[in-house]
This record gives sequence, C-alpha cells and structure tokens, in this order.
Amino acid sequence: MGKTEAGLTGGAGRFRELLRLLTRRLGYVERDCFSCCGVTLTQCHLVGEVRRSGSQTLGQLAQTLELDPGSASRAVDAMVKQGYLERVTDPQDRRYVTISLTEAGDRLASFVESTGISMADKVLALIPPSEHAIVFEALALLNQALASVDLDGAGGCCPPEGSPD
Repeated sequence: MGKTEAGLTGGAGRFRELLRLLTRRLGYVERDCFSCCGVTLTQCHLVGEVRRSGSQTLGQLAQTLELDPGSASRAVDAMVKQGYLERVTDPQDRRYVTISLTEAGDRLASFVESTGISMADKVLALIPPSEHAIVFEALALLNQALASVDLDGAGGCCPPEGSPD
C-alpha cells in the first residue's frame, strides 16, 4: 500500500505530513538564522524569554519554555559561561536565585528578536496580504490545540515494550 493509500491524503495523515514539513523547514530557517551567534535554538528562546518577562527563577523559565529542569539548567549554565546570563542571589534569601540578562545577553536577545521579525517579514511577503488574517487564525488555533493535546493519553510516540521495531 502506498503513502496516499495509507491515509496521508486524508485528515490526520495530511495534517501530520504538513506539520512535519513545517517543523523541518522552521528548524532549518531558525538554525540558519541563529547559528552565527554560537548559541543553540533553546538558548535563543531562553534569552528572548528573559528579555520579554524579566528576571525569573530557573524553574519558572523551564516551565514557560516547556523544558525539563535539567535541560534548562544546562542551557542557563552555558549562557552564564558565555556571558549572556547571570545568576542573581536574593540578599534576604540566598536560596532564591533568579536568572537575568547581562548587557551582552540583552544585545543577543535584541539581535534574536530583530532577526526573527526580519524572517517573519520575508515569509509574510510571500503570502498575499489578503491571506494574512487566515494564516494568523490558523496558527493561533494550531498553537492552542497543541498546547491542549494530551500526548500521554495517545500512548506517546514509542512502541509498547516488547513490540517489534
């Protein structure tokens, strides 16, 4: 049975294929846009979030960016070493530490934001202006659905233990 016969032309199959292609293309674009900075995409999201929302605890950043605490901690550690972020200890409670941007981090976050906006402008220029509202509505709906989906209830993406590969 070929791909089209397996359901890729219908509902969920077509959605999955378009989403896979979109994810891949966005990954390439973002990688190409930010690889010159010597930071990862996660680190770009990190400085952007601290710039948008201000100083936060590591736990808050991990939750906002939907990262596990270990990944968030490693990304912050790398950015502290690179001089983009700093850990600020509360003088009244030394156990309370927030993550803040340094001057270099603020410049990087500004570059990331302006580069992202420039990329969005280029993409939007290729879409007829009369279609922009449709694109924005579709992306908002997709984002809302993805935020609400219960992946655990779907059985995850790994085959059950003991099943053939």
